[in-house]
Amino acid sequence: MLHEMSIPVPDALRVAAEFALNGMLKDEFASGEFDAARIASLLEEAAKTGVDLDTPALELILRATIQRIAAPFFEQPRSLDGLNRLTAAVSLTRTLPFFVGLWSLQNRCYDLAQSLLSRMEKRAIGGSVDAAAWTASFRELRERLRMKV
Repeated sequence: MLHEMSIPVPDALRVAAEFALNGMLKDEFASGEFDAARIASLLEEAAKTGVDLDTPALELILRATIQRIAAPFFEQPRSLDGLNRLTAAVSLTRTLPFFVGLWSLQNRCYDLAQSLLSRMEKRAIGGSVDAAAWTASFRELRERLRMKV
């Protein structure tokens, strides 16, 4: 409201808002159950109020959460549910106003593409609905990771 009236936000209020908004974002990112609408709302509020995001901490927490989500998928890479959950988590990073370094995940997906993708594509061509769904989801994950498909 102060922002809309072109009144500078008092430092005490800005610091409190910064602490609260960063804390809520950290909680959202750490949970692994991402509420995209809530995250967007928090980011919008931070932008409106001129709150500085604690991007190093937010990036670190989100990257660790994504790695935690990725672990079961890489243990059972044929799991469509695991793949879809990982893709959704990675998709969130594309909506954020800061970079999330996922190079380790990119490397693991590259290895998986080399070892499993062609077999799944052959099964999909052979009529396997599950393999076709997996292949499409894996391609989407690679796109979200900005990897060549």
